[in-house]
Amino acid sequence: MMSDIKQCFTSRFVGGVMMEADFSQLEVIGLAILSEDKQLRQDILDGKDMHCVSASWVSGESYEHIKERVDAGDKKYIAMRQAAKQPRFELQYGAGAPTIAKNNGWPLSKAQDYIKRYYERYPEVKGWQDMVSAVVEGTAKLTNETTPSGDIIKRGYFKSITGRRYVFKQFESKGTRFDPKTKKRVPREPSFSPTQLKNYPVQGFATGDIVPEVLGRLRRVLTENNLSDKVLLVNTVHDSVLFDVDVKAIREMSYSIDGIALFIKNVMELAPQFMEERFGVKIDLPLKVDVKYGESWQETK
Repeated sequence: MMSDIKQCFTSRFVGGVMMEADFSQLEVIGLAILSEDKQLRQDILDGKDMHCVSASWVSGESYEHIKERVDAGDKKYIAMRQAAKQPRFELQYGAGAPTIAKNNGWPLSKAQDYIKRYYERYPEVKGWQDMVSAVVEGTAKLTNETTPSGDIIKRGYFKSITGRRYVFKQFESKGTRFDPKTKKRVPREPSFSPTQLKNYPVQGFATGDIVPEVLGRLRRVLTENNLSDKVLLVNTVHDSVLFDVDVKAIREMSYSIDGIALFIKNVMELAPQFMEERFGVKIDLPLKVDVKYGESWQETK
C-alpha cells in the first residue's frame, strides 16, 4: 500500500525529482534524550545497529557476529535483522508480551525474555516510563465521561521538556480482578493505556517538536536563498521530509542536485541548535540525516 502511494508521488516539474530527507533513528534518539538512559545514549554514540542488537536477543547469536554477517551482505542475517525491527518498535511503542508474541509468531515466554533483555540493557528507559505513568496517575481527575460499562473515566496529564501538555484518559479494562472485600472476581477498573503513556511523549518530541521546528527553519532558509518555489516542501512522514525539486531552475542558479541535497542535510542537522534556541532543550546526541532523490518518491535512492 505504502509502495503504491510512493509511486504516485512524482515531480510537478518537467524533468524534476522527488527528494527525501530522513532523520536516522530520531525516535530512538528522542527516547534516549527523554529517559537519559546511559546505555542507550552510549549505544547511539558508538553507532550500534539497534536492529542487530535486537536480532542478537531474538536469535541468541552475538551482536558482533550478526553485524559482521549483515555488513558482508549475508541474506540470512539481513532477513534476521529485518525481522528483529518489529518487536523492538512494538516494545518502544508500548506493546506488552502477549501482543509482541502474537504479532511475531512467538511463544509468550520468548516475548517475555525479549522484554527482560531490553529493560536489563536500558533500565533508565523503564524508570522514565514508570515516571510518566506515575505523573499521569497522580494528576488524574474524574470526568463526566463513563465507560460502556458505566464506570467513571479519569483524565491525567503529563508535561514534556518542551512544554507540550499531553492529556490521557482512561479506557475500560478487559478481564476481571479479585475483590478482597467481596471475595469475588469483579470487572477491572478503568485504566490508562500503557501504549499511549510510553509512546505519545516520545513520538510527540521527535515528530511533534523536532520535525516541525526543522520544517519552519527549512522554509525560512529556502525563502532567504530564493529556492522556496524551486525546492518545494510537499510532505512529511514521521521523521522524513519530502521535497519536489525543479532541476532546471536550480541549475540555472548554479546549484546541482547533490548540492541541494547537501544544503538540506546541513540545515536539518542543525536541529539540536534550533531546539535549544526555541525550547532551551539541549540535544547532545547526533541527529544525522540521509538524503535521497529520484524520479518518484518510490525511486529515491
